[in-house]
Amino acid sequence: MTKVAIITEALESTPIDVERILYPLFANENHQESAPETDLFKEILDLMLLRERHFNTCLSQIGYQDLPNPAVTQAPQDSEVSSRKSLRAMMHSLKINREQTIIRLRALTMKEWQSKVNHETRGQITVRLLAQELVEHDIARCNQLVQMMGAWRDNQRLPYDR
Repeated sequence: MTKVAIITEALESTPIDVERILYPLFANENHQESAPETDLFKEILDLMLLRERHFNTCLSQIGYQDLPNPAVTQAPQDSEVSSRKSLRAMMHSLKINREQTIIRLRALTMKEWQSKVNHETRGQITVRLLAQELVEHDIARCNQLVQMMGAWRDNQRLPYDR
């Protein structure tokens, strides 16, 4: 298996992993979307969605990097977090956005994987390195979610269960 295939497979598994991590929230009939701790989970999903959009913005530069003085891409500043957007809706957005990213990545040639794109803080980097950084970001956010779910589970236990 090539590094590109491993990166693509890792990116493809993230929404599945996030859904598994958050399953107890979705399965708990007593949990309300308006609960304060839900906002913390939403913030993590929001970070993942913003990073995904930034990645795709950089990816759209393929073929334009040979133009003189290419503009440095700024990360999108809009946020998915709002009182109107549910955790389930954000999870759905993550799945859909990631599916589109995977389709784009699978369409790339090996030469395009080595193409350079402009990263807002690191300058020119290859698409492969950019995708690898997205995998690392996914892992970090999933680890955060696991820690948060542990704390959430501890708070869900009845006093005599502790």
